[in-house]
Amino acid sequence: MFLYCQRNHQGIGFANNDIRLIDRAISLWEQGIQKARAKRILTRYTLCRFNTPQEWRQWFNTYKDRLFFTESGGWLWLVNSTDPSVTGNDYSVLKSITQKTNPRTGQQEKTSHENPVVARAHYDAANKQIIVTLHIHPGYHIYGHVSSKDPYISTEVKINIDGEWQTIGNLESSPVRQFNSNGTTVYEGNAEFRQKVKGIGVAKARVFVSWQCCDDHICMPPMEKEIIIELNKDY
Repeated sequence: MFLYCQRNHQGIGFANNDIRLIDRAISLWEQGIQKARAKRILTRYTLCRFNTPQEWRQWFNTYKDRLFFTESGGWLWLVNSTDPSVTGNDYSVLKSITQKTNPRTGQQEKTSHENPVVARAHYDAANKQIIVTLHIHPGYHIYGHVSSKDPYISTEVKINIDGEWQTIGNLESSPVRQFNSNGTTVYEGNAEFRQKVKGIGVAKARVFVSWQCCDDHICMPPMEKEIIIELNKDY
């Protein structure tokens, strides 16, 4: 089971498992204050996707006495109901966090607050290596080494190759920044991973990347992505 950090949201003053956080975020949006932050908090910690603060307020007033916070369910506020049609309990909305692909180029779109990490991979034929790059939206970070004292999820890259190819040596990664006194480190801007390979003929490599992305206020759900690239040919 994935663990998420309990966060006291700076500038709002309530932890993510305190129902007052949802109420306060709606109030900020109603007042036109910190609208972007309020929207990110509401869509991170609920399964609702309303477009106006009035809709959020109506939902909150309707269900506030039945809302409960679940860690095992993804660190979300859900409605205590067995009725599947109740607004706020539909996990299918989380499909919207999958990375979007540009239909013209086939590449993932740019990073944003809604999609703060874009993962790409290609084969560098000149240097016989697979390069995996995670582009991280400004203000966000993903984790390198995670101390046993912290609840974050470290970034992982795994590569499986078919045919007569194999990896050589260890996976190399770009520099990290010290995150706290526990020894946890983070990547910011871009995180790059390089893996030397060798082989003959043409083969496919399956690159599995997983990460957890946070900013100073919100931790997003852990993400996973599989990228298939062809070796001995530019991708």
